[in-house]
Amino acid sequence: MKLFYILTLAIGLSVGAFGQDYNNAVYMSHSINSDNSIDIYYHLYKSGSVALYVSTDGGSTFNGPLAKLSGDVGCDVHQGYDKHIKWEAPANYNHIPQHLLKFKVKVRTLSDLSLPLVFVRGGTFTMGNTEHADNNIISDEVPTHTVTLSDFYISQYEITQDIWVTIMGSNPSFFLGDSLPVDNISLNEARQFAFKLSQMTGFTYRLPTESEWEYAAKGGFKSQNYKYPGGDNIEEVGWTKSNSQKTTHQVGLKKPNELGIYDMCGNVYEWCSDIYGEYPTEDVINPTGVTDNKVIIFRNNAWTTITGGTINHVIRGGSWTNSNHNCYTTKRDNKSTNHKRYNFGVRLVREK
Repeated sequence: MKLFYILTLAIGLSVGAFGQDYNNAVYMSHSINSDNSIDIYYHLYKSGSVALYVSTDGGSTFNGPLAKLSGDVGCDVHQGYDKHIKWEAPANYNHIPQHLLKFKVKVRTLSDLSLPLVFVRGGTFTMGNTEHADNNIISDEVPTHTVTLSDFYISQYEITQDIWVTIMGSNPSFFLGDSLPVDNISLNEARQFAFKLSQMTGFTYRLPTESEWEYAAKGGFKSQNYKYPGGDNIEEVGWTKSNSQKTTHQVGLKKPNELGIYDMCGNVYEWCSDIYGEYPTEDVINPTGVTDNKVIIFRNNAWTTITGGTINHVIRGGSWTNSNHNCYTTKRDNKSTNHKRYNFGVRLVREK
């Protein structure tokens, strides 16, 4: 049974559910402890995944979903009265006037969320940097090679915090906001998210392969050979170092690419499933990257095998911290499995 049907049928729809208040949890009171932690009490009228938000302006605006929580919070909280959450608040919260400090509790179930998917019709394309190849410049983006892919679905937006918190029960992000992309996640955490989502839905969700990511970023069979995903002017299609104001941004605000996919450059990096390594020279079908687990890095315009090093995985798309030249469609980067930062996020693929 496909319990999470809204995630699979909302192909190409807008991000309608982000930030919605479902009015099934009612904040009652709070108290600040001597160690600056805060106890929050609420009533819960619908079982589900519970998240906490805070306001320091009397309820005009709220910040969250918050981290460093314990108690009746996270996944699978059952309805009932006098629920309790403990928040390890930053030190300055004990100085905020009490009439300005307010909390909001949100509860979500799977049916409250939308994860729009874009169908990507399979095809054959040239993977890699043709500009470098034409000029005989050594790069980890060459040799260019022919890749043939089967059909797949890919999430239209980077995974947002409201979706992540509902599935995983906690928020690892540095920047907080329901409709902001989840950040500060490792490859292993991204894999765990995909696995748990698959268990809940009965469909197979996973990280994109590097070739699937590049094919989708280039616009698939609709490609117009743009430099960046969606255009040649990065100001129109991505949040980068030049325009981000040093923060992530709500998904879907920039221009989409030819397939209708948003934010494939900038905002947050996106993990891929492949181990980082040298491109093949031969034509390939549905490649999954190198398979021998050797630690291969690209250094000083040459590939080097390291003994006893950490295996790295591919990460794509650049982020809000990166210059424009790190965000074009063929640009590759790599990080270790457990590496996590405030600019690492994820986008998922669903198999047909």
